[in-house]
Amino acid sequence: MYAGRAGDWLLILTGDDFKVIRVSVVVRNAARQRVEEGFAKPASGSAAVAWIYGAQTALERGQTLTLEVTATDRCDHSSSLTVLKEI
Repeated sequence: MYAGRAGDWLLILTGDDFKVIRVSVVVRNAARQRVEEGFAKPASGSAAVAWIYGAQTALERGQTLTLEVTATDRCDHSSSLTVLKEI
């Protein structure tokens, strides 16, 4: 579970008629500065419906982060979701 520590993870669930092939994640701090970004990996045995992103950066507790997730399908259509996360 993601709590702003390096090694924490995000579980991302996707669904698409044209199969999601890539999920990117951007983490922004309370000042909206990009502090981390990367790609999630398909969870084992999930047929690319569940994706896991492993955090690399330890962040200061007591702030609200912005998590931006973008899923892209094999037709190169993308859909994004932004979530606020208090740590």
